[in-house]
Amino acid sequence: MKYTIQIHSGSFESCAFNTQEIMSQLEKIRSQFEMESIIIGWYKYLDFKVLYDYCEEHAIELYAWLPVFSEHDALDLSPFVLKNGEILKPYRLSTQESFTFCCPSNPENMDKITEALLNHFPFGYFHGVFLDRIRYPSIIHGKEILEGCFCTYCQNNIIMHSDSDKIKLIYNQIQKLVRVFKNKKLKIGLDLFAEPLLKYVGQSYDLWVDHVVFIKPMYYHYTHAPAGLPFEINALKKEGIIVNYPERRQHYKVLNEKYHDFLRLGIEWNYIEHIAETSPTQLIKDLKEINESGISHIVLSWNAMLVPNEHIEAIGEFERGNYENNR
Repeated sequence: MKYTIQIHSGSFESCAFNTQEIMSQLEKIRSQFEMESIIIGWYKYLDFKVLYDYCEEHAIELYAWLPVFSEHDALDLSPFVLKNGEILKPYRLSTQESFTFCCPSNPENMDKITEALLNHFPFGYFHGVFLDRIRYPSIIHGKEILEGCFCTYCQNNIIMHSDSDKIKLIYNQIQKLVRVFKNKKLKIGLDLFAEPLLKYVGQSYDLWVDHVVFIKPMYYHYTHAPAGLPFEINALKKEGIIVNYPERRQHYKVLNEKYHDFLRLGIEWNYIEHIAETSPTQLIKDLKEINESGISHIVLSWNAMLVPNEHIEAIGEFERGNYENNR
């Protein structure tokens, strides 16, 4: 199995973990298993040369983690407006993540976001970028979110918000950003919802697979927070929208058959009380199911700095083939 890990280092301006702490955790992980890639963001004042040199030494690719339509509180962006005229309220997961969303249609928003992202990291110390929040807000903000944005720009330009309209709009907007980073010779990865949820947030796998190095569908089975399958599916159910929870083995096989060359399946391995209460047993069960499906690359999500030692050790033993013998 190939592994990519994610590190959430903090918000754009607020540090959650410093360079030394991150380097120490990387060494701990590498003592158990090898990583092919590291995705890190969003805090911008780390010593990225140290991280880049470490990655070069160990043949690891380093990706800059960049949220697009969310988390830009410092920018003067046109907000996402509901049909009743109210501005969409944030969903605050922590002091580091607010899940604020701007209007994804407004080209001025896209211009400001692109400029801010281009100036955010020293991209000479990265091999690629990982684009997150490339979507409409999800149902967790309320059923009215499905009707789309009703800001002045959307109303004046008669922006349509059917499922297919949303998918085309998100693709067209993000494709502009992808071209900008490709011109900088950077590889591209994308954070996407699990397949049963795609149409509700304007996302698609099929449109992207020929344009990026990888897609990371978020199959967070234990997460009670945005993007978590039980969390999002229950929110839809409360509004009378029934989404069938996929049978994992067969579902993973279908994903692998369709997207194998681009697929890096995202599963949670961090432990956060009341949000993502993972365990080594669950983690190994997931790895076995994924491995049996033929999927060869996973993204251990979404914050390697919040992963218990026993989780790290469990993957090491899984890779050495002796997990069962020690349990």
